[in-house]
Amino acid sequence: MERSYYLARALPLPDADRHRALAAPGPADRVHVLTDALDDVIASLRFRLQ
Repeated sequence: MERSYYLARALPLPDADRHRALAAPGPADRVHVLTDALDDVIASLRFRLQ
């Protein structure tokens, strides 16, 4: 199984981001969506920890 699908399922992402990643047309697109979504998650966590 392709790792980008595994990451889309395993990472702590909002449902909308997970769906966008799983619906992306190819592995590079999935990784791009996942990267953007993780950037948002990290920013949110940093904000909460301040």
